Amino acid sequence: MSENESAVIPGEARAPGPTYQEAILKDDSQPPAAFLEYSYEFLGDEDISYANYTSKDYAAAEFEKMWPKVWQMACREELIPEPGDYHVYDIGQLSAIVTRTDSGAIKAYLNACMHRGTALKQSGSDGFCETFKCPFHGWEYSLEGELIDLPEAWDFPHASSDTHSLREVRVDTWGGFVFVNFDQDAELLADYLGVLPEHFREFGIENRYTETHLC
Repeated sequence: MSENESAVIPGEARAPGPTYQEAILKDDSQPPAAFLEYSYEFLGDEDISYANYTSKDYAAAEFEKMWPKVWQMACREELIPEPGDYHVYDIGQLSAIVTRTDSGAIKAYLNACMHRGTALKQSGSDGFCETFKCPFHGWEYSLEGELIDLPEAWDFPHASSDTHSLREVRVDTWGGFVFVNFDQDAELLADYLGVLPEHFREFGIENRYTETHLC
């Protein structure tokens, strides 16, 4: 490390040469105003523990305290364009079915039958169905999540659409993205996103679409 490099003041380290903004201003065409915006906030440069990425205890704490309580992008709206289209979103042991109902609304449900908890749809899958039917005992639910049929109903006098319909997962959209939250008491998606929509206002995110999925 050179003497000049070691003398850099924390928070002021920058790549040498012109900035991105300076470079695009040399172009013949006028760049969009959003491309000229610039902001920087020094958030520290302390080392991050390697264990944050490898520790089972750290991962367990995340699944206990974070993932069940935060908004997560599940899919794009164009992945479920028609009633009956669905996508299964998984995070850890949590699984949600995101679907479009007959009214065109987007809803999400826990991917678990209300009888024995069997997964209604395969993890990470997407497709089309007219109803959600449990592969174990055949309990059947409408796209609205309502329990509409169960074999040998006489043996389940306690079960009805009022008590055994699918458990809803909170769902909301922004910019063509579908977000889910497993916490019914979580803040609104708009509040969670904060300044993000403003930062992307010139990018037309809502008009974009998924061309290819890469794994």
